[in-house]
Amino acid sequence: MSLNPQRAVGATRVELACPNGLTVFLEGNGPPRTALLIFLEDRPVGGGSTGANGEYRLPLTLRERPGIYNVAVRTRSERTEVGQFSCYVDIPLNTPPTATPEIVVTSGLPAAPSTPTATPDPALITPTATAASVPGGSTATATTGTGYPPPSANATATPTTTPTPTNEPDEAADETLDIVDITLRESNQAGNPRAEFVSIDNGSNFTINLVGWQLVNTTRADQLTYTFPSYAFGAGLVAVVFSGQGADDLNEGEFYWGQSGNIWSIGDVAELRDNTGQVISSYMVGE
Repeated sequence: MSLNPQRAVGATRVELACPNGLTVFLEGNGPPRTALLIFLEDRPVGGGSTGANGEYRLPLTLRERPGIYNVAVRTRSERTEVGQFSCYVDIPLNTPPTATPEIVVTSGLPAAPSTPTATPDPALITPTATAASVPGGSTATATTGTGYPPPSANATATPTTTPTPTNEPDEAADETLDIVDITLRESNQAGNPRAEFVSIDNGSNFTINLVGWQLVNTTRADQLTYTFPSYAFGAGLVAVVFSGQGADDLNEGEFYWGQSGNIWSIGDVAELRDNTGQVISSYMVGE
C-alpha cells in the first residue's frame, strides 16, 4: 500500500506522514540523469535517479520506532541535497515536543493534576500535503494519504485486551532486492561512462553478498549479462551498475559493466538473478 505525493519547493522541510510499513513516494526535481540516495538521519535507506527532465519519484518504506525523523534526498556522487522532509512515523503530523508537566505548590501541597488530554490515534489522522522548498531551486515532493478509515459513528465499542506496546519496528520486512530504476544514456552523453546505469535497492533487513549474482538484459539477442563480484550489500542501501568502463567502488556500492555502447533501450526487460539463477527482481525500461 502506498500514499499520494506532495511536492516541496525551496528551503523549508516538507512534513509528511510515514506510517510504518506503508510506502511513501518522494517526488521532486534535481539535476537530469543523476543517481540519488535517500538518507534517514544520515543513513542511506533507498534511492533511484532523476529522469531526462530532472524529475524523480523515489519510494520510501520505513520501519522505525514512533517519532519524527529527518529525511533527505541527495545526489549520489556529490551528496548535493535536492529534497528535505520530516517523516512522522506513527504519530500525528505537527506533534509538538513533549512538555514536562509543571507542579504548582499551594499551601505546601501540590495542586491536583489536570485531566490529561487523549492523544489522537495516528491511524485515524488524515495527513495533508504541505509545500516547501530545498536549496538551489530544486523541488521535492512527498507522498501522503488518508491512512486508515475512521470507525463508523454508530459503532459500539467492544472491550478488548490491549497488549503492552513495545515500540519495536515491524520485523516482517521485505526480504528481497529490487531494481528500482534504469537511467538511459542520451545522445550527447556518448563519452560519459556514468550516464547510463541501473539502481538496485536492498529493501531487506539483511546484508546480502552479491558474489555470483547477475544483472541481465533479457530482451537483447545476446542476453548481455553482468556478474557481481564479492560485495556485502547492506540492508537499506542502494547499489548502482554503470554501463561504461571504470573501477568498482565497493565502499559506495558502484559497479561498472565495462561496455563502450548503450546496454539499455526503452522496452528492454532487466532481471536480477541470485547465484542460483533464480530471478529476484525484473524491471521494464520506460521512457
